[in-house]
Amino acid sequence: SRLTDEIRGPFAKRLSNFLSQKPKVYVLIIGGKDADTVMGEELKDNAGQIRHFDYVTNLAEVFSGCDRALNPPRQGGGTGVAIAMSVGCAVVSLDEGDGATFIDPEDLCADLDEYFERLRRLTDSKGFRAINQTRAKHQVQESIGFERGMNVLERMCKAQRNRRSALLDPFARQYRSLASRRASPNSPPSFQVPKFLS
Repeated sequence: SRLTDEIRGPFAKRLSNFLSQKPKVYVLIIGGKDADTVMGEELKDNAGQIRHFDYVTNLAEVFSGCDRALNPPRQGGGTGVAIAMSVGCAVVSLDEGDGATFIDPEDLCADLDEYFERLRRLTDSKGFRAINQTRAKHQVQESIGFERGMNVLERMCKAQRNRRSALLDPFARQYRSLASRRASPNSPPSFQVPKFLS
């Protein structure tokens, strides 16, 4: 899991310090099969404040039960950030990676000091949190029109599946044809690899 690399080092140490100061705050980590491996040494003292799901099929449903989303220092993260914002999670993110493209530049953090200051404000101030939750929904709508963007993504996945099926279908037809014409039940079919693959 990428998270085992992303939730490490200075970021994880700062998150551990934040959680130690805020015993009523809980963090949900999604991804990675083993919670202890994902948390690493830096967060082991905060294990009581961390919940872990290996995999979820409906991120929007999970994020709708959260009020903040943390985007760790990373290159990816765009889809998760967009989904979190679409259900009203205020996002804390550095100004790098795919997730940052959906967030208004004034809400991005230049470094970990700004990152954890923003997280502290979102935690301590209901008013600041509510404003940022509303802003998040509007920002993602303006960025991609979330429903439209998800529809485009779904069509792309279906098209990819259809292309893969179309590529493999001639092999399957040829194999079935040869298998049905076998002279002997013990002799394997003579299968030719198409020229464009050899």
